Amino acid sequence: MTIIAALVAAFAFAAALRFLVQKIKPAGLHLREHLVEIGGGLTLTYLVIVVVVIWGRADTLMTMPLNEVGDFLAGAFGPVAFLWLVFGFLQQGDELRQGTKALELQAFELKNSVEQQSIMAAAATQQIDAQRAALQLQLDEIDRVNRANFVFNHGSRSASGAPGSRVETSVEVGCSGANAYDVRVVFEPPIGNTALVELEQISQSRKSKIVLVFQNPSEDVLGFVTLSYRGADAKEREEKFVYSIRAADPWVKVKS
Repeated sequence: MTIIAALVAAFAFAAALRFLVQKIKPAGLHLREHLVEIGGGLTLTYLVIVVVVIWGRADTLMTMPLNEVGDFLAGAFGPVAFLWLVFGFLQQGDELRQGTKALELQAFELKNSVEQQSIMAAAATQQIDAQRAALQLQLDEIDRVNRANFVFNHGSRSASGAPGSRVETSVEVGCSGANAYDVRVVFEPPIGNTALVELEQISQSRKSKIVLVFQNPSEDVLGFVTLSYRGADAKEREEKFVYSIRAADPWVKVKS
């Protein structure tokens, strides 16, 4: 009977070994990928060996005290339990490594996605900046076309030239650009009693004369002239100039 049991064990071991070889051959000798098959084969072989060892001793097991039966079962199946504990630990380690690789792959893909989004955002920003610059150029061109570009010429003057004497002169306002409507001319500081002059329209063919009366100053005077107006496009604009009056030669001269 022992010989028959040994033959059965050998046959079972050979069958398990052949099965394992067939399972791992296509993928190569990656034993960690076949822990279940290896564990099953080893467990089956071990159980066959246990059966061979206890063959013919079943009567003894039946008459043994329960504590001895328990010791026998613990000793017989302890190696199997330890084997599967080790295999379970290895399998868990493999799963953790696979999970880590999956997380690394996700992190890599997320990084690539962020880089692509950054590139797209940068391209969109450049496009917006280009559109903004083009729009600003259009607005500047529209503003340039609709600006009046005022031009000043001084007229005649009546004065003795002495400090404190009465000076009466004029300034002619024209433009070299678009028409200007509802023009307000502000002198800062006022020239004589003239601080504000309102004109209906100024164009290249329609100029306006502003009469200025003041006392000849004892020192040279510098001031500002601000012209606010409504352009042909109904937009409010203004242009600033500097005026000067020399005490020795009291003309009102306006320069940009």
